Amino acid sequence: MKRYRLHIAFLTAAALVAGCSTTKRLGQDEVLYTGVRKITIEADSGVHMPSYVESAVKNPLSVKPNNPLYSPYIRTPLPVGLWAYNYLYTEKTKGFKHWLYERLAKDPVLVSSVQPELRVQMVSDILANYGYFGSRAAGTPLLRQRLVFSVTVSMQRRRGATAGSPIRPSGDR
Repeated sequence: MKRYRLHIAFLTAAALVAGCSTTKRLGQDEVLYTGVRKITIEADSGVHMPSYVESAVKNPLSVKPNNPLYSPYIRTPLPVGLWAYNYLYTEKTKGFKHWLYERLAKDPVLVSSVQPELRVQMVSDILANYGYFGSRAAGTPLLRQRLVFSVTVSMQRRRGATAGSPIRPSGDR
């Protein structure tokens, strides 16, 4: 009988935790950012991208999402920081609830502050800065719920341009 009570208590606690909202205090047009789902780099045949260029390309896309475990790909299953942000907020500056809020609460990361479209454009510019002219980057927004947003990014890169010997104009000198 004790075994069944333990199972029932565990299932009840899991149901209560799963029912907590992480979007309670968000505004009407605010959307949570949940990170980059996948970064795909497609190359033309015979094109090699050095590791420092690949790192520079991935850097603008590596924004920490809400409750990150391994940014920007893996999130923790229990967003304790967002729960504390939503349910423990108090106007008071003293007391146990305020202390707990200060220790646990994490401000939500919103799509409006991350600006994924701008970051994808930055990737195209970075590829051009490293000589991969004509390369493209595209981001696909994935709106899973009304208030949760993630991005899948794919890049096509062309052969890099190198500087050769300068061409001097012929003329009278």
